[in-house]
Amino acid sequence: MRETIEQDTQARVKYAEVHEVRGRLALLPPREYEIFRYVIIGMLNKQIAYELGISEKTMKVHRGRILEKLGVGSLADLIRLAEKAGIKPTKE
Repeated sequence: MRETIEQDTQARVKYAEVHEVRGRLALLPPREYEIFRYVIIGMLNKQIAYELGISEKTMKVHRGRILEKLGVGSLADLIRLAEKAGIKPTKE
């Protein structure tokens, strides 16, 4: 009985974390979400800028806003956040 309660508690905590992360991702406008997807697959700023037809400086501004809105400080944190939300780092 105790084990079942513990499993349920863990499942609820995980669900709450995923819900919270997805809520933060929903704050991103479409362009920033698109850039987020490119960043988590490991593309460099200049590669993303070229792909989207924007300057590298504009790309850096977008990336900074993404990190700020999602409350992360590094690429590694961003990737962990994507994993929590169930987002696979693949190019669509």
